[in-house]
Amino acid sequence: MKPVTPSVLEDLNNRTENFNGIVVNSLDVISADIIKLTLSAQDRAKDFDWVGFEFEFSGIEDAILVENEKLKFIDTISLFFDSGSFCFSTDSYNDKNGIKNALCYIISKTLKFDYCEAHL
Repeated sequence: MKPVTPSVLEDLNNRTENFNGIVVNSLDVISADIIKLTLSAQDRAKDFDWVGFEFEFSGIEDAILVENEKLKFIDTISLFFDSGSFCFSTDSYNDKNGIKNALCYIISKTLKFDYCEAHL
């Protein structure tokens, strides 16, 4: 997996139109300090073909998760860097404190990603 920096994250958001219209495939707790998110999104850099992304959040600061059965209802997420933390949430948020109103969110110290097979 590749480490994510704020500039890498900005590039991923641009390529996927801020992860709108995505398919969340899974959300797994690997350990008390690691959560893995797998999703599929259309990638502008690949002529909008569907691409799979696997994100690994570590150094978890705070998180509220939903059951995998509910993931199929999520089609918009926010993924951004704010105040020294990587932030993921359902729906559209752009600040670390705001995402705490989301149905599901993760705040972590580090983030890694890799490509995987897309699943629609």
